[in-house]
Amino acid sequence: TLELLIGAIINQVSASFHYTNAEGAESSRIVEPYGLNQYKGQWYLIALDKNSTQEVRTFSVANIDDCEIENERFEIPQSFDLNYFCTPPFLWGSNDVQKITLVIPASIAHRSKNITTGLGECTTCEDGSVMWTTTYRDLDELCQFIITERLKFPEGTSYEKQYFIQEYLEG
Repeated sequence: TLELLIGAIINQVSASFHYTNAEGAESSRIVEPYGLNQYKGQWYLIALDKNSTQEVRTFSVANIDDCEIENERFEIPQSFDLNYFCTPPFLWGSNDVQKITLVIPASIAHRSKNITTGLGECTTCEDGSVMWTTTYRDLDELCQFIITERLKFPEGTSYEKQYFIQEYLEG
């Protein structure tokens, strides 16, 4: 699949495939593939979704089946910036950018560079934990990231934000 997608990107031809999203819903897609991104060992296709949204979307390559190259050629718009999509999933989307401060506990502070992937600002605290200030667009993806990486909130984080995320975690 990855080789077919690379060929479609190089030759600027559409591709079609069956896709299963994160919720398990299956669909058939026709896309104009603009590029690929690898994030934490997972490949993602960045492509114009020709089916429904007519928007540039990110598809997990692992969730693509029956990929085929189409004969329809396309041009990548000059305004397209692949770097925008080469970030963690919590920065994807069109929602407003929000700022958040998280704590990387001392027990996993040695992984700070891998966790932050160079984003935001980090300050090492006296207890060995790392205070990380970063931004996000997609709260669902951010919550999944917080769970996966076992991050915490600093003292003084707004009660509303902690409550909302806690409700998400429990839901």
